[in-house]
Amino acid sequence: MKKVLLLASMLFLLVFTSQSAMALLSFSGSLSTPSGITASEPWMTEGMIVNWTVSQNADMTWDYRYTFRDYAGNAPRKEISHMIIAISPNAIDTDFWDANGPMEIQTWTSDDAGNPGLPSSLYGLKIDIAADEYFFTSTKAPVWGDFYIKDGNFDQDPIFAHNSTFGSADPLDPPSNGSVNYKILRPDSTSVPIPEPSTLLLFGSALAFAGGFKRFLRK
Repeated sequence: MKKVLLLASMLFLLVFTSQSAMALLSFSGSLSTPSGITASEPWMTEGMIVNWTVSQNADMTWDYRYTFRDYAGNAPRKEISHMIIAISPNAIDTDFWDANGPMEIQTWTSDDAGNPGLPSSLYGLKIDIAADEYFFTSTKAPVWGDFYIKDGNFDQDPIFAHNSTFGSADPLDPPSNGSVNYKILRPDSTSVPIPEPSTLLLFGSALAFAGGFKRFLRK
């Protein structure tokens, strides 16, 4: 009986600690001209900065938010007409909702007149609205990838911007604050939530405890 009570007490403590340690994840980062973002004028001179926040919800979905500013912290003088954010090939339109503008998913190419300066083809989610901030919710967990934006004026030279490493291999590093190889966090093809290091540690501790208690009972 004492052994059973001891086991119950230790398991309760372990579960309580694990639940307390589990928290929703959130990542943020930024890129700016001239090193992290390639842009045409006037965005190159006046500055183009993208800040992003990717937050996990209680139902394990993810909120994605991208805000664009100039060096002075203001909205870009030449208004952005749309944003294209890379997504993984298995992602489809039903994986995204609650965007602040109309959404369209397809492979965008450099031959498309509506996306001047796009360095190479991109399978991505386009949010088509004039704004300095873009957001949506998705089942897809964050990984590193590319983005592209342009202004809405067609009576002048095109104005566009994208991350400076657009088209290069996406890093396989796990999501984190900041940036990796001048990439931003964008939706992956998987919906599996990312476990926290503390949760993995507690899981390992539980396995170790189970093995140790089994040996204790044998003695």
